Amino acid sequence: MGLVWCMAGVLAAAVGQAPRASVVWAADPLEVVAAFDQALDPKTPGSLVGGFITYDDGEKQAKAATRKLRIAAARLEDDGRTLILITDPHPRRARYRLPVPAEGVYTLSGVQADWSEPDDPPESPRWSLWWPRLEFEDVLHAVKGSRRHAGLRARLAKPGRLVLSALVTIPGGRATLHLETTGDLEDALLGDAQAEPTQDAKTPRHGVDLAVDSHGEPFYLSITIRTGVDKTPFDLHATVTHEGEAGARPLLADQLLLPWAPSPVPASAVAAPPPRLGGGDAERGRKLFFGEKARCSQCHSHGGKGGAVGPDLTRPLVLDRAWIYQSIATPSAQIEPEFTTYTVALKDGQVYSGVVRAIDAVTIQVVDANARPAAIKRDQILRLQPSATSIMPVGLAAALGDPAVRDLIAFLMGSATIP
Repeated sequence: MGLVWCMAGVLAAAVGQAPRASVVWAADPLEVVAAFDQALDPKTPGSLVGGFITYDDGEKQAKAATRKLRIAAARLEDDGRTLILITDPHPRRARYRLPVPAEGVYTLSGVQADWSEPDDPPESPRWSLWWPRLEFEDVLHAVKGSRRHAGLRARLAKPGRLVLSALVTIPGGRATLHLETTGDLEDALLGDAQAEPTQDAKTPRHGVDLAVDSHGEPFYLSITIRTGVDKTPFDLHATVTHEGEAGARPLLADQLLLPWAPSPVPASAVAAPPPRLGGGDAERGRKLFFGEKARCSQCHSHGGKGGAVGPDLTRPLVLDRAWIYQSIATPSAQIEPEFTTYTVALKDGQVYSGVVRAIDAVTIQVVDANARPAAIKRDQILRLQPSATSIMPVGLAAALGDPAVRDLIAFLMGSATIP
């Protein structure tokens, strides 16, 4: 079979047909999978390592129209038709674009599907897959061409436990999510909503209703289904009924987000700037930047010197006194996505907090607020959770005082004296 797929790729290349991405998805915060309709060039993974996936986070961006997600490792599977990229953590709910010959586009929408055998512990599934929807027939249609999803119907015909999880956005008001499956619907949770069974004696389907009062915020959804029941082919349907409206609506793909997708960054209060931001001395500011009092260079670099925990400040993203002041006084009000702080919980109970970078295919590095790095194996991670709080310490502006802050601003603005 491998030779057949390789020959198909060679023939397609011979007639000038470039590989096309059939489906692309984020398998977890650090991994992207792309399934192609033919084999990629074996040199493709090597050409991508050290490169970037681009994305637009939809927010007002000071530096450029697109942002970059670094690729730390890449490999091909399934006779060259499946590309796996190991990246830094996905920091935003955004539209991401792969740097491959046939541009693949993906978002963080979807459902995480974990399947275990009956006696397996729930935290150790036999397989985990991305589903684009809850509607099972739609899933099968959408993942055609993905080798990872091959034989999905047959896999779900085996006795076991399927856990589906996602973040669900439901428009405001009273609404009811109705779920029906041919499996044994063991448990369902939507926020704090209690599942109400709706068993229909005339059909082999099992159903529940989950009623919520929505204010537009996402609800965590978890569905546990026992598969392989009565040898009935697996199926699942999901609809939403809104109070005061006739009829049910399908749960759309853009209403579903992967359970680990980062929350939108909340607007943080900004500090009132002092009456005067000008007049600083750049040389004093330089000494502060690289000295022990402000310790800016522990995390930031300038002119090729300093740390890499935070953004390079050789040229600030915005050459504006007020913007620089707010970055010092209220760092959580404007966090650059690539410097998002994460909490990393490990399976052995240890917890780390800091900026996360993928080192290679199996290792990440977490750098804490004191610029101390820790190497962690990916298979030891239990949970990777982004924070809305900057790693930069709060209160630095007050601790330094207005004159010293003006000196730092003068240094970062790049002139000896700012009038």
